[in-house]
Amino acid sequence: MLQKGTAKVYERFGPLLFPCGVPEYSGNLTLDELDAEYASVYISEEQQAITVSLFIYGPRFHIPLELTGKSSTSPEQLLAEQPIDDTHDAFLIDTGGKLGTLLVTAELDKEAPTKDCRATVRFTVWDPDAMDEPLQTIIAATNIFLDWSIIDANFDGYADFTCTYLRGNQPYYDHLWIWCEEHRQFEGVPEYDEISVPELDAETGTIYGFNRSSAGGTGLHTFHQWINGNLTCVRQIQIDSDSANTVRMSVRDRVAGELAEIYHEDFPLESGGWQDAQTAWHDLDYHGEPGGIYDIFQQQPVDDTHDAFLVSTGGRLGTLLVTAELAMENKDEFGARDITFSVWNPVDMEQPIQTFSEEFMMGVAPEFHHVVDADFDGFQDFGYLFHAGNQPYYRHYWLWDEVQGQFQYCAPLVEISQPVFDPERQVITGWARSSGAGDGINTFHRWEDGELVCVRRIESFSPWEEPSIVCVQDRINGELQQVYREEFPWPGEEPEGQEAWRQARYKWCDLDYHGEP
Repeated sequence: MLQKGTAKVYERFGPLLFPCGVPEYSGNLTLDELDAEYASVYISEEQQAITVSLFIYGPRFHIPLELTGKSSTSPEQLLAEQPIDDTHDAFLIDTGGKLGTLLVTAELDKEAPTKDCRATVRFTVWDPDAMDEPLQTIIAATNIFLDWSIIDANFDGYADFTCTYLRGNQPYYDHLWIWCEEHRQFEGVPEYDEISVPELDAETGTIYGFNRSSAGGTGLHTFHQWINGNLTCVRQIQIDSDSANTVRMSVRDRVAGELAEIYHEDFPLESGGWQDAQTAWHDLDYHGEPGGIYDIFQQQPVDDTHDAFLVSTGGRLGTLLVTAELAMENKDEFGARDITFSVWNPVDMEQPIQTFSEEFMMGVAPEFHHVVDADFDGFQDFGYLFHAGNQPYYRHYWLWDEVQGQFQYCAPLVEISQPVFDPERQVITGWARSSGAGDGINTFHRWEDGELVCVRRIESFSPWEEPSIVCVQDRINGELQQVYREEFPWPGEEPEGQEAWRQARYKWCDLDYHGEP
């Protein structure tokens, strides 16, 4: 092959030879004198040629390195070629992974604003060694011109990037995309969008944020950490001042999976005591003086038959402790057992202020409780998982009654599968899947004059070898009435029919949508 001016590189595995991922080369071969005793194949230090030393005692030759799909232009040269103006930007990110340095181009589209922002920005991620097509495209909303930063936001050794989308007098907010080495792409972290003026502390693995509310230094302090790969708020410090020259500090910690108020205190504005308290609570290892709510919670048993959690009611009693105890014996052949809940005021732990029991098909576990304002009245309530299937799951809920100073059982919420509470829209959505086809029932409930009513019900069916169906009922004159029904072809006959079926259900999940004109 050398005499013919061609060469092919193989890799040896035992007695077998396998061709390497290098095209067969035809052309000039540069021959050098032998300088190695045994055969070797390697890329030259200049990364311009593959060098081959033949076994044993023979000439060595170089194959010019022109790999298919590889760009001969350096990342820096590619960056210099990109347009940078009022609507375009570009930057390099050394991910620290196998792909190394990537090129990111950005384009601002003011003609396509989103619902909440004035413009849309499109980030395109390129591998400089393979510029035929991008690795990925990212679409985000923004209110300002492109302002990006390269950081390691999740402290994993790989570089990530942010883009500021909102800037005020003091606070500013960024979108964040973290590099996933496994998937070879950047992934968005919506929780980061809510952190004002984020500051990263790699030593403690914490992201700190502060949203100032006045020139006096009051406002909201947040502390986030990565827990099981998710960005999670572990502490909030809210400092507010009122017209009575009083400053209130409230601290909420993540306890048993929920944010609960574990401290609050009022300070005279001129005393400056709240500033000293703020400094103490900035230490995440500090949880208040001994004997406080946090200490009381830590003393509670949490095991196969016991659970405990905090509920920040928001009322005059403040944060309450709820303990749960599972009955030892089954009530029936299906394994149902009672759970007894005891509600305690941490200020006086001599006896609970309330005790009640309910039947459950599930046991107790820290992840089973759910603290939420279920009726959107400004007071926190709680639920506890009592039944879970392959997807549908149901909770018992108790609502806080500020007048009575107790929790009241709310039977209607039991009927809503996988409830999601949206305080902004005052809507409780539910979803119960029927099969692996993704069909099922969507429900939408609202509180009207203290009564929980269903305002929309969407039934979607996708039976085998039959048309798929979407049926919608709306609340009209106090009753659910059918306002839409449509059949879509079975996907085995018309594949596009399944997508049309999904889109129809998706449209009706918007309560402002009432069908085509």
